[in-house]
Amino acid sequence: MNRRLQQFLNAENITQARFATMIHVTPASISHILDGRNRPGFDFIQ
Repeated sequence: MNRRLQQFLNAENITQARFATMIHVTPASISHILDGRNRPGFDFIQ
């Protein structure tokens, strides 16, 4: 999941902070997913 998310952010030229704002989560949530510390829950994926 984290690799796919990073590919998406790169392809769309979106920062982690901007993406977090777009989907109404904290920037830390995105950072933790990309670092592999957290796995996204169903609500995040939806």
